[in-house]
Amino acid sequence: MDDGNLVPFLYSHGLLDRVLFWMGASPYLWTDLRATSRSARTLIEAPPEKKISTNRLLSIAAMDGNHPLCMFAISGGATDLDVMLRRAACNGHESTCRLARELGAVDWNGMLWYAADGGHEPLCRLAKEWGATRWNGMIWNAASSGHESICRLAREWGATNSILVDMLWNAAHNGHESICRLAREEWGIRGPHRDYMLIAAAYGGHESLCRLAREWGATDWNEMLRCASTNGHESLCRLAREWGATDFDAMLKRAKFGGRDSICRLAKQWIKERNQIMEQ
Repeated sequence: MDDGNLVPFLYSHGLLDRVLFWMGASPYLWTDLRATSRSARTLIEAPPEKKISTNRLLSIAAMDGNHPLCMFAISGGATDLDVMLRRAACNGHESTCRLARELGAVDWNGMLWYAADGGHEPLCRLAKEWGATRWNGMIWNAASSGHESICRLAREWGATNSILVDMLWNAAHNGHESICRLAREEWGIRGPHRDYMLIAAAYGGHESLCRLAREWGATDWNEMLRCASTNGHESLCRLAREWGATDFDAMLKRAKFGGRDSICRLAKQWIKERNQIMEQ
């Protein structure tokens, strides 16, 4: 590969900014590189930590479904075809997945999981056709991203009961109520998993799901308080206290750990109020 042609090639394909961003380059370097093709030497002669590898370039190109750039990276020595396959699947580029397969990619399960994460059902079906078999990973990723139809498809294909609790956690943490309801109302998750859902929703800052978990019988308000304080969700801290949480010392500790100054102040206020009541 002629390194001197790298920058003009990227610029002509509209990818120079993305590549430089992934490298961690400054806006000043972006301007210099766009100004003249001779500045390609700036990129080629950059310190090792600033250079872009051909495999990384291949990954970026696959995410955009850019076949010329994929082939350009491969001609320069890129070999990570499974990454190309997974990145293309995540962004829904079927033709790029087929190209990766033709070139030698074989990670069908990785393709399946990334396609599920991106919500691309046709690519999930294609991955199955090519040999994917790990449905639990498929349902895990689909729940994280809120793709109910793909969760149902994974269950139909054989996702096991052992993954359903993790599916509920992912859905609650990322605020996907429909998948939480699917897990409980259609697939029968019960018992202590109500608190599991409450904790995940508190971590993610989703008040509506905390309230839903309470409707379903969750009661671990102190853990809700601790999780909400870790990630700086003040409204959920107040809600947990309203529902009966009292572990303000742990709240303060978690807030300090997470660097949540406003939560720290609130916890100190509540500790002071508690101590005053105890002294009376």
